[in-house]
Amino acid sequence: MLHLRAITLLHFYNSLQVVDRLAQFYKMARGDKFFTCSKMIKTTKYNKGKKVSLVSILVNASLVFFKLFAGIFGQSSAMIADAVHTLSDLITDIIVILGLKYSTQPSDKKHPYGHEKIETLVSLILGIFLMGVGIKIGYDGIKTIFQRPSVSPTILALFAAVISLVSKEILYRYTLRIGKKINSRAVIANAWHHRSDALSSLVAFVGIAGSMMGFRMLDALAATFLAIFIIKIGVEISAGTTSELVESSVSEELAEKIRKIASHTPGLAGVHSIRARHIGSSIFAEIHIEVAADINVEDSHFIADEVERKIRKNIKEVKEVLVHVEPFKR
Repeated sequence: MLHLRAITLLHFYNSLQVVDRLAQFYKMARGDKFFTCSKMIKTTKYNKGKKVSLVSILVNASLVFFKLFAGIFGQSSAMIADAVHTLSDLITDIIVILGLKYSTQPSDKKHPYGHEKIETLVSLILGIFLMGVGIKIGYDGIKTIFQRPSVSPTILALFAAVISLVSKEILYRYTLRIGKKINSRAVIANAWHHRSDALSSLVAFVGIAGSMMGFRMLDALAATFLAIFIIKIGVEISAGTTSELVESSVSEELAEKIRKIASHTPGLAGVHSIRARHIGSSIFAEIHIEVAADINVEDSHFIADEVERKIRKNIKEVKEVLVHVEPFKR
């Protein structure tokens, strides 16, 4: 009897939800064109990710030419090396745009779960790039200990290092903010590329200033410290994305949150066997629920739909929930 009352209340509540959804859909409609929420979110994500990447391309392209000019005419090999580092950032900007473009494509017959793992793959590539940059900076820093420069850099190279440091730190903060806003691992990983370039410019500044004052060892020590930091960030990004590629489960805290949300559904007798995994920035979940053995199939299906709706409503990253219904046995 208690289950019947719960189901009746659930039907009434969902009828109100249907009316509310229809009203929302009507507001979203424009003329004869209709866009689903999912498509709108993906389009917004791509547009914002593309915008920040285009800004990065403009800044990085300008810095590459300016650093090469300052390195050549300012007689600084450190600044020329820093220009090459910025060129690698320019390449990763292009990779991010392509990754976002294809990862936000809608599902199709060949890819029923979407294309969001492309973004995970892009993040892995960026992580490997970071590790490579860190190794190169460390190698160059240690090499300067044994190679005495034939000429001393000028104030032009020092000025270029300051401009690069400020520009890349601002770009890092801007890219990181957008990446977190659109929940894009690729954009966030690219932000850390900007931070590594900013720190590379700091090393170049220390090296150039030290060389101008006769202290070459400062460049080597700063480069070694920076290399360790950059490699660490690259390993963390690569490890996280590798975990997603092999479909590791979400954290225990998130799985428990899913269980608690589902357990508050009227008509539900129990929840068990929760499995969830990341696919790009989205989460796909599977959950087994128990309902009274004496209710009909329609009501069981109704409860399962409500479980799915509640989970997706309360955890925005969840894209799909597969609910398996089992009879409750005392």
